[in-house]
Amino acid sequence: MDQPVKKITIVFVVLHLLILANPASVEGGTTTISSRVSMLSDFSINSFPNIFRPNTTQFSLNVSVEILNRDVQNLTVFQPNTIPYVRLNVSLVNQSLELDVRGFDTGSVDIDSYSPGITTEVHPMILYVNQSDLPYLPDGNYTFWRPITFETSSYTLIHGEALEAVLRMSSGVMNITYIEFDYTQTEQTVLSIVFPLTTTITILAIYQKRRKKQL
Repeated sequence: MDQPVKKITIVFVVLHLLILANPASVEGGTTTISSRVSMLSDFSINSFPNIFRPNTTQFSLNVSVEILNRDVQNLTVFQPNTIPYVRLNVSLVNQSLELDVRGFDTGSVDIDSYSPGITTEVHPMILYVNQSDLPYLPDGNYTFWRPITFETSSYTLIHGEALEAVLRMSSGVMNITYIEFDYTQTEQTVLSIVFPLTTTITILAIYQKRRKKQL
């Protein structure tokens, strides 16, 4: 291989190594971590008198959450300082009713590491409605989401994507809508790396062929 071709080859190889080492640079943004509420299950009503919150109905459920790390390495996540980690926003049809989530402040920020791919968590939740002997959750919309914040390699905190699940209650009938993760960005990243690499090989082949003709 002559010197010009060798230099060009080295330059392209180095560029592709840099791209592969940092997939986020292909998309022009920072690789993020995402969460989604994937299942609401095990709904139940506490039939025992609640001495701490009298004249209320206590509901419990489990919230399954998926954490998607699109990066190729572990990401450090800063958890909310309250338990449960899942948040709930409620819009009730009967506006005289109020709903509270039982939780507590941990007094500190928890730090966890998530490996590439999907990690599943289950968060129990207990809800109080200010009316006793309710047979089911009051009519209205219940929006669940799991806030997530991670730290980049430059020690910058970024809020990740939090996909919501919406539970709609109507006369005891429950309808739940979930949002799936979008994998399109990951697929585009792979294609955008393969395409310029193929193009580079083609360009080098044409260049070599023309060099031979000139000689």
